[in-house]
Amino acid sequence: MQTPRFKLMICVGATALNLLLVALGYYLFGPVAAFGFGATFGIAIFEAVIWYFRRGKTRTNERRIMTAVIVIATLTGIVIGVDSYRNGLHETRARVREANRLRSQVKSQSQYELVTISYHAPPLQTDERLSVHGFVTNPQDLDSLQEMVYRNRKWKVEWDVGLMSKSP
Repeated sequence: MQTPRFKLMICVGATALNLLLVALGYYLFGPVAAFGFGATFGIAIFEAVIWYFRRGKTRTNERRIMTAVIVIATLTGIVIGVDSYRNGLHETRARVREANRLRSQVKSQSQYELVTISYHAPPLQTDERLSVHGFVTNPQDLDSLQEMVYRNRKWKVEWDVGLMSKSP
């Protein structure tokens, strides 16, 4: 027989594991698949906890149903992960992280203080693009900005960067 404290610790551990899986889904696939990935595994985890708590007190049919729920929820989580991977959501997350690094790099240089960089990745759509907007003071800055953006990267870029005339 389990004590209430033991049951509480098991539930807290299961919750922590579920949150870890949601965070893993968010890191790998972004917000679109994070909850689907983590929630289906969460169903399996909590059903397994219930199954563990009631292991000697259930009928055969109930055990079969609980086992089926655990298996189906686990397989659904795996299918969501595989489908998200197949749709390239992991690559989208990598491009968003790379765009954030590029934005930080551009913001750290004073000649690009009027340049804004953002990455647009609508959920489950293929219209991903990097937007570069603003002004630079001379053509060399524009060339170096283009080199920074395109260096070893293949992405669709929406340019709206102009040369700013110097005031007298």
